[in-house]
Order: sequence, then C-alpha cells, then structure tokens
Amino acid sequence: FREKQKTNGFKGGRPKKEEKPEEPKETQKTQAFFQETQKSLNVTVTDTVTVTDTVNKIDVVGDKSPIHPQESEFTEEQRQSFKTFLTWIDEHAPKVNKMKEPFTIKQYFTMVQNGYDAVQIKQLLADMHNWKDLLKKRESAYLTLTNWKRREYAAK
Repeated sequence: FREKQKTNGFKGGRPKKEEKPEEPKETQKTQAFFQETQKSLNVTVTDTVTVTDTVNKIDVVGDKSPIHPQESEFTEEQRQSFKTFLTWIDEHAPKVNKMKEPFTIKQYFTMVQNGYDAVQIKQLLADMHNWKDLLKKRESAYLTLTNWKRREYAAK
C-alpha cells in the first residue's frame, strides 16, 4: 500500500478517475419539465378591489409610543407619568423602545394596576435591552416584559 502511494506521489498525485458520460440525474430531468411548463403559464389577471376603512388618528409621544384618541380617559398627570416611564426607557433601555410594538399608555397603567414592582420592571427592561436578539425575535415590549416577569419571579 505504501509503495503504491509513493509511486502515485512521484507521478503527481492520485490517479484521475476515468470520465464517463453521466446520464442526466432525476433533478435535471424535472428541471427541463418545469422550464417547459413555465413558458406556457403566462396568464394575466385583472381585478379591482375597493376598500373603505376609517383609521384612528395616532398622536406620537416620545419616539414610537402611540396614544389613541379613545384612551383620552387618562389625566394629564397620568400622561406625564407615562412620559417619565418612556424617558427612563430611552435613557436606560433604548432597544426596548425600538421594538415593533413599544409600550402604550394603556399597557403601562395595566402594569401599574396589577401591582408590578418598579424595581423588578426596571431590572427586566435592562435585561431585555441587553438581550442581543430582542429586536429579531420579539415584537411587543409589553408581552415580552410580562412573559419575562412570569418566568423570573413566578418561583420567588
């Protein structure tokens, strides 16, 4: 065996395989079939669709936090509290505000009414901000926070 390898090395390496004309593989056969059918499938469809919908006007507070007109039941003091919350997020966890669905005022006061601890929320928001896949894998800041709170503090 060593002698054979040695002689092959002197000759410039492993001997080349004999080249046989290959029969077309199954994928090549089907490719030709698909190409033929694609040529014959040129169809044009024309249709008209009319959609009528009313859209609520959204006021933007801060970066991306929508306050809807139907949520006008909040007092100016409550709105100011929400703005303070968003300012804290902008300073300490800006990635959370860049999520597709940032916190709304209604979600903020739902957390307040449910007795969420401020220290826990700040820690969870900082943890969310530090997670590199936050913007890739999560959409809603509120749902992410509530899920993380349930996991972190449920056993404690």
